[in-house]
Amino acid sequence: MAGNDSLPRRIAKKLYYQAVDAAYSGKGLPIDLNSGHYRVDPRYRSGFRDPYEADVADFLRARAKPGGVCFDVGANVGIYVLQFSTWIGQEGRIVAFEPNPESFAALAIHVRLNDLERRVTLVNAAVSDAPGKLTMYCSDFDGRSRLAAPNELVKDFAKEVEVPVVTIDDIADSSGLTPDMVLFDVEGFEHLALKGAQRCLERGRGRTVIAVEMHPTMWDTSGTSAPEFRAWMDDFGVTPVRITEEKDPFMDGGVVHLAWR
Repeated sequence: MAGNDSLPRRIAKKLYYQAVDAAYSGKGLPIDLNSGHYRVDPRYRSGFRDPYEADVADFLRARAKPGGVCFDVGANVGIYVLQFSTWIGQEGRIVAFEPNPESFAALAIHVRLNDLERRVTLVNAAVSDAPGKLTMYCSDFDGRSRLAAPNELVKDFAKEVEVPVVTIDDIADSSGLTPDMVLFDVEGFEHLALKGAQRCLERGRGRTVIAVEMHPTMWDTSGTSAPEFRAWMDDFGVTPVRITEEKDPFMDGGVVHLAWR
């Protein structure tokens, strides 16, 4: 973790990344990721391990359609943004939401390195059921950065950052885009993010693919309880079906498909 790096280690890493960047003329390090070929900033190479979440990637790839619209909610440094760009092709569109300033900067770099500016809309904000501002506890570009309360694993060196909050419905309305696929990784704000997406999801009822990484141990930080979330799913007409290997779709860190009834 960056918070544990000594000064000599940070200097050595910086020099290494500069050398790698120079070797590829600033065009990014070429990598393979789940059978796709991309370019990444060498500083973030460790996050792009191959294969990456193969079960989730296989599920999404099988359902992505050429020319489709994908919303990546909690996009971090762009691991799924790059894959979506391959799966939906040149005519597809992606909207990527990421509140962590450092992760967002890396995401923007990867969009540029892969010539995706025309196809990707970047939203530097968190998502919930109402617009506003919240405190985010950020640990560099670590995906364990969270809203409202720090992750116990990084709390000793997490920085408090005030971030804007938007609703997915407002962004969908302003962009004129209705998603064919939505991937949520919002560290405990799953319920509120979904409530703030009800209008655009309703427009795609029976068609839009919804995948959600579940974090029930963090739901209390967003004022959500398991009974409330289950009741919302019942009312909205979706059933959680596990994608990852956890037997219980409500296991912490498991990814589920919210299947239309």
